[in-house]
Amino acid sequence: MAASSSNASVRSLPQESANAGPLTASMMPFELTVALVMALALAFTLHVAEPDLWGHVQYGRDALTDGLATTTTYSYSAEGYPWVNHENLSE
Repeated sequence: MAASSSNASVRSLPQESANAGPLTASMMPFELTVALVMALALAFTLHVAEPDLWGHVQYGRDALTDGLATTTTYSYSAEGYPWVNHENLSE
């Protein structure tokens, strides 16, 4: 009888299931939170190019071939007007 009472006081450890992977139940909320934050960051990231991107590209090409322009080059309303391209170094 002493043997049965000592066996009753010993707790058994939970058995690991055969399909348990590297993630535990305590890690799932963290992993899910990280995945959700990354998905939201990707969804709300604006992938919009600057509207005058191709103008900047063309002005850069013109600066390489003809030098820096001193008058407007691609204007239909102010042709020949003195103009300083303040973004020369970035083009």
